[in-house]
Amino acid sequence: MAKTKTILIPAILCAIAIVAYISLKSMGHVLFETERDEAESGNTPPPIRESDSREQSLTKLERQDQSGAKALRELEIEFDEILPAKFPEQFSSLSDATLAPGEKLFLGGFRTADGNYEFTMLEADPIKADGTQLKPGEIKDAPLQYMVNTKTFVVRPEASSEFGLGSLISPAKTRIQKSVVSPSDETLLRPDNTVGMMTNPSLTLRPDTAASISVGTEKQARVISMIVSPGDTAESIRIRTRVETPIGQ
Repeated sequence: MAKTKTILIPAILCAIAIVAYISLKSMGHVLFETERDEAESGNTPPPIRESDSREQSLTKLERQDQSGAKALRELEIEFDEILPAKFPEQFSSLSDATLAPGEKLFLGGFRTADGNYEFTMLEADPIKADGTQLKPGEIKDAPLQYMVNTKTFVVRPEASSEFGLGSLISPAKTRIQKSVVSPSDETLLRPDNTVGMMTNPSLTLRPDTAASISVGTEKQARVISMIVSPGDTAESIRIRTRVETPIGQ
């Protein structure tokens, strides 16, 4: 009998091992089939591959939108402190730009009722205390003032595109803008491009002092607020500007 037991025990163990192997294999097959069925049915979305350019582009655009919104909010907070809006319900353009000698700053792009577009142009020149213009090389040696000339005008849609101002056009109520052009683009103001000149005021102000020009009534007006400072180089000029208008879309 002892010999019989010695023979039966290995046989029983072998049978148990075979049954366990078959069970585990069956369970693994069922789990694999379940995962595949869920993926095919849409319950579990397939993993995003790194080579999927559509997902990468979407993520990049989302980051750009978030960055743009954050930059706008930060600039709004800064301008609310240094150049608060005179008419908060109106459309506004905000800009922090540095101009080289002879350059002009364009803001706006507000659509008028007749389908044209309103822009504001600014150019600044350093002047002496007596009002005469500084010559090159004199900026460091003389007390600085700035003469800022502004023009608010309306141009036809095709002219705004032709002269590179189409990028300023936006439906946003508050917008960040910085379109700087050289004197050669002054042809924009030719009579065949413009519909009309609205205002053409000038302002003299000291460095880092806030000042504004307002044309209108107590209820609504076109307002140009600014702070002018020396730029990074001796000849450059930094202009922080808020332009407000009662029209626009």
